[in-house]
Amino acid sequence: AASTLVTAPSAAMARSLSTEYGTPPQKIRVVHNAARTPEGNGKQKEAFVLAAGRMWDKAKNFELLQQIAPDLDWPVRVAGAADAADGAPGLQRLGVLNRNQVEEQMRHASLFAHPALYEPFGLAALEAARSRCCLVLSNIPSLRELWDGAAVFLDPRDPEAWRFEINELCGDFARRQRLAEQAAKRARRYNSEAMLAGYLHLYSAMLTGEETGLAA
Repeated sequence: AASTLVTAPSAAMARSLSTEYGTPPQKIRVVHNAARTPEGNGKQKEAFVLAAGRMWDKAKNFELLQQIAPDLDWPVRVAGAADAADGAPGLQRLGVLNRNQVEEQMRHASLFAHPALYEPFGLAALEAARSRCCLVLSNIPSLRELWDGAAVFLDPRDPEAWRFEINELCGDFARRQRLAEQAAKRARRYNSEAMLAGYLHLYSAMLTGEETGLAA
C-alpha cells in the first residue's frame, strides 16, 4: 500500500494482486522473469518425466504425481526438498540438487510435468523449456498466459487426465519433439536482456516522473 510501484512476473499475478490486496491496477507493471539455463539441443533425451520443486508445498500439487506415478509408462523424477513420506512406486526423489545437477536432469528429461495449483510465473517450466523438454502444465491463468500454444495444459485436479495424457506423450515421439521445439522457441522471449530492460524502464520512470503518479 505504501509503495510507489509494484511489479509482477505475469499479468495473472498482477490481477491477483489487485483482487486479493486491492492494489490499484495502474500501479502495477508486468516484467517477466528470465532464466539463464543453457539452451539444449534435445539430443540427450531419455525416457523419464521430470518435476522440480518442494514436494511438501501443497501449491506444487506433487500429490497428483505421487498418485499417478505407478500407472505411468515412464518413471517420474522429482528434484527438490521432500519429506520422508513423499514417495510412490514409479516416483524417484532426487532430493535437493544444485543448479548444475538440475540442468543435467533437464537436459535428459523428455517430459517436464508441473501440476501446480498456484504459480506466479514458473521458473522451473522456463528452465525446462530452454532444455527442450516437452511441457505438461496445469491449466491455470499464469501458465496459460506464458505457454499457450507451446505446452499441454491439464486440469490440476484431474489425475486421470494427467495419467492419460502423459502416457500418450510417452508413446508419441513426433508430438513430444514438436511441443519441445515450440517450448524452446517461446522460452527465448523470457530472456535476461528483456527483463533487465523492463526494470531499467521502471526505475527511469520513477526517477524522472515520466509515468503519471510515479514520481516521489
